[in-house]
Amino acid sequence: MDCLLLACDGACSGNGNPNAKGGWGVVARVFGEDHMFSGSKKPTTNNEMELMGFVVALEYVREYLDKMGAIAPSRNSTSEGQLSFEELLDLPMAGRTSQEVENVGGGSIASEVCDFDCQRMAENVSPISSVILYCDSAYIVDCIREGWYLKWERNGWRTSSKEPVKNKALWEQLLAEYREVRQSAQARSVSFEIRKIKGHISGKEAEKWLAKYNARYGFSMSAEDFSVAMALNDIADKLAVQAGK
Repeated sequence: MDCLLLACDGACSGNGNPNAKGGWGVVARVFGEDHMFSGSKKPTTNNEMELMGFVVALEYVREYLDKMGAIAPSRNSTSEGQLSFEELLDLPMAGRTSQEVENVGGGSIASEVCDFDCQRMAENVSPISSVILYCDSAYIVDCIREGWYLKWERNGWRTSSKEPVKNKALWEQLLAEYREVRQSAQARSVSFEIRKIKGHISGKEAEKWLAKYNARYGFSMSAEDFSVAMALNDIADKLAVQAGK
């Protein structure tokens, strides 16, 4: 199947505590091969880790599409004073330990912008016709699908209750990546979808959730596709939990 499937997740042990440690995980499946990435941060929050995982997934898609053809602009360099993506990730191919990643930069990653290190990706990737990114965070999926971010931007990054949007820097990076991926995919006639997924369910509960989901978003996801999506989500969840230990 010439489709790039991805799932991302975030986890935080002791969410809300000042010393809470968290992790994020991303799995990308293309032509039967899985590529997995994870990272950790302390202190952090669950939402921060969910956002970071989503950013990484989008960066993977952007890099893959870039390697399909030199249509979309490449962003392989970081601005002065910003940490590179490799400096923030716990990637096996980078030879970094969890402790090293935790100690990079010190403060919250919400104030930093990073770039994807794609050294595991082949120089010449196989063409794809579609991309589906699964995420179990209603906060992120609904924000994008229902356009909350447009109101935030118009209101100077304040919510409907006039409160500052939390994790503003990560949201700005996420939206920049999202817009670039959409433009790049359209230029290559590649369909791009973001889909909500609910993990850790099975049987009748899964059937009911799938029917409700298809009705809400106007999809026609099959039980087989839903099973694949849940399996990918479970991988991303395990990566996030393991990274955050």
